[in-house]
Amino acid sequence: MSQTPPSGDAGNTERWRGYGQPQGAPQPPSPYQPQPPAPGQVPPRGPGPAPWNTPGTGDGRGGSDKGFFGALFDFSFRHFVTPSFVKIIYAVAIVAIGLAWLVLVVGGFMRTPLLGVVFLVFGSIVALFYVLLVRVSLELTVATVQTAQNTAVLAQRR
Repeated sequence: MSQTPPSGDAGNTERWRGYGQPQGAPQPPSPYQPQPPAPGQVPPRGPGPAPWNTPGTGDGRGGSDKGFFGALFDFSFRHFVTPSFVKIIYAVAIVAIGLAWLVLVVGGFMRTPLLGVVFLVFGSIVALFYVLLVRVSLELTVATVQTAQNTAVLAQRR
């Protein structure tokens, strides 16, 4: 919202600075700014994860306690390896989709220029759709693993 006066009130700028309030008038507290705690109250905890949700708590549910290969060959499936290599899977998928699109475009131009243009335009849309599909699938997998980890921690607390 602009703080300039309307065109007919150019000489009265003081009134428009505080949206109709004089410049020295007290402003009500904003609900969006943190307020100091009242006397005798404990200040709220700062941002960050809750203590039961921090990685590496020693509960044995993450891949960091045993390492990558230890978690990979854990036949009891108590250590999840998915969060530790999901970035690698995503990078490999992007490279594979990009190479497949490039092969289709080059092959299309080798057959006919029209087919090459079709693969160039519509193939890029399909390639982006596949990247999106891989990303959503990986996010769903990681969310499922994190839900299992948090549920195991909550079950241990009982």
